[in-house]
Amino acid sequence: MLGVATHCAVIANVVGFVMIAVDKWRARQGKWRTSELALLGPSLIGGWAGTLWAMKIFRHKTQKRSFQLKLGLATAISLVLAYFGSRRVEADRACLSLGFFRTSPRPS
Repeated sequence: MLGVATHCAVIANVVGFVMIAVDKWRARQGKWRTSELALLGPSLIGGWAGTLWAMKIFRHKTQKRSFQLKLGLATAISLVLAYFGSRRVEADRACLSLGFFRTSPRPS
């Protein structure tokens, strides 16, 4: 069964992919563009793969080194947060299995 974090990462990947595609379309149309900060947002919460895939498919932001560095940093932050988040879940499960946390309210 997939957890909440996995669902969030899948959604973030789809959003990141679509945002790059829309920004490329707007660039070709000469319309108002999406900010780099907004394009990096999904990558911070696990959507870096979708963003990278869209960059490759649409050939968008591939020459801009500053964006690539920011995306690399966002990806690293996302992976570090995922690692420590998974460690926290494992620790919580271990404590629950050992009975360290009560699952029912304390009697008054």
